[in-house]
Amino acid sequence: MLFALAAVALTISVAARQSGRQPVEKKSATPAQAQTLLKRMTTRHEVRRLGFGGSVTIYGAPEGSITVEAWQKSEVEITADIEQSAGTEEELTRLAAVNGFVVDEDVNHLRLMTVGVHDRKYVKRVARDLPKNLLAMPWKIDYHLRVPSSCDLEIYSGRGALSVSNVEGALR
Repeated sequence: MLFALAAVALTISVAARQSGRQPVEKKSATPAQAQTLLKRMTTRHEVRRLGFGGSVTIYGAPEGSITVEAWQKSEVEITADIEQSAGTEEELTRLAAVNGFVVDEDVNHLRLMTVGVHDRKYVKRVARDLPKNLLAMPWKIDYHLRVPSSCDLEIYSGRGALSVSNVEGALR
């Protein structure tokens, strides 16, 4: 096999010389000088009341894990580890103002929604002047939730681990 490849390469080289053309060497694809990105990890913690038998809907980040575990309290504890990457501290601060989550509460329903640069409509509404290069910066949110042991869950997640333990209710 190796001999056959060498013979083909030699034939192409000889044919190129006979035709008077110089063989074209493909330039190796050298990646552009990757700028070293700064990373910032922030933790956000919230607690909301939710009775037993309630329901929780989670709209996770495009990247990041979701861990849900049951406990014997009638409240939801949300801990989010938000990791942002950018070229400068100023850019990290601007991204931190955009990427995060909001909580929407009804009588017996809690909705956790990730907001950030992945949602164009949200960015246009909240940070119209955000530079386009920041839209492509990597970020992720790892959620850890503690919910009442008897509640229904509806989870929409992106890339990342998903773990649900000891919850006695419907899971969608």
